[in-house]
Amino acid sequence: MIKKQTLLLSVSILFLILLSQNVLATADCFVYPIGTKTKYTEAIDGDGWYVPYGGRFRINNHLGEDWNLESGGISDCGQKVKSAADGKVVYSGDGGGEWGNVIIIRHTLPSGSKVETMYAHLLKRYVSYGKTVSRGQVIGLIGDGSLDGNCKDYKPWTAHLHFEVRYPNCKYNGKSCWGKPGPGYDSYAIGWTDPSNFIDKRLKCPTTPPLTTIVIDDGSSKFLRYGPSSYWHRVTGIGYGNDMYWTWNNYNKVENYVIWKPGLPLGGYYKVYAFIPRNYAYTKKAKYYIRHYFGTNTKLIDQSIYYDKWVYLGKYYFGANQGYVKLTDRTYERAITKKIGFDAMKFVKV
Repeated sequence: MIKKQTLLLSVSILFLILLSQNVLATADCFVYPIGTKTKYTEAIDGDGWYVPYGGRFRINNHLGEDWNLESGGISDCGQKVKSAADGKVVYSGDGGGEWGNVIIIRHTLPSGSKVETMYAHLLKRYVSYGKTVSRGQVIGLIGDGSLDGNCKDYKPWTAHLHFEVRYPNCKYNGKSCWGKPGPGYDSYAIGWTDPSNFIDKRLKCPTTPPLTTIVIDDGSSKFLRYGPSSYWHRVTGIGYGNDMYWTWNNYNKVENYVIWKPGLPLGGYYKVYAFIPRNYAYTKKAKYYIRHYFGTNTKLIDQSIYYDKWVYLGKYYFGANQGYVKLTDRTYERAITKKIGFDAMKFVKV
């Protein structure tokens, strides 16, 4: 018994470690990877940094921006390079050729979509593959693309930061560059975007606290009913918000069901609760399906024992605009003997 308990504990700890490695903060705002100011322009205008014309995005088919100190030469050698946003390091190493040291960080945007930022020609790298990083964290130093630890020979480049922003569809010669250094130049630029324009649109971080509790009642557009309309019964004067729906149960087939689709604005852990009204909810085997970031869990609830109560279904990690809860009329009780209540669902961010 002790061996079994130890094994279960070990598996649980391993699961939590893997979970923590895969759950990332949402990149809801970005910073420039150089300097200490909020915003920089590509021109020489006294803000300290610039991008020469030939190093700008799409000039001469360039896929990124080459950031330099306005003081010129190799004065930017050894300057700090920052992560543009919260994310996870998916590449850290020698990029080959004239790339030198390269770091690529993958970010999850509030919409749930992914984007990568790439930092190349580094003198030093301070983060390794698989590590999570935060916005503004120093991840390396500017170099010249060589691996010799100095910039004095101006080879293969004069010191600068090559910086890219790319999407999962980035390709070169038909092959994906997602998570890889890529070509640096390409006439098609499939999957790359203008770094400065991208960051400028995302400089402002949210200043108001996010909505932490979301309730979806049966009158909401996010309360989705399916199945023959004649089997649905709406009752007023009872339930959350003074109304609810119910239907008769089936034994082993599904005809009517509801999906609560919250469209959560932020990814994170949420506690999920179902409101069970005091009447028209008599099944002992209401099976709720909770679809979350890591898969689907089920929770069997005896509705007959609750009386106008929020019933806890568990805590789960949801991505932004991802996930739902589903309840069907299949209970494996003798058909048309139990009423199943369908009312509000609550998501509380923790």
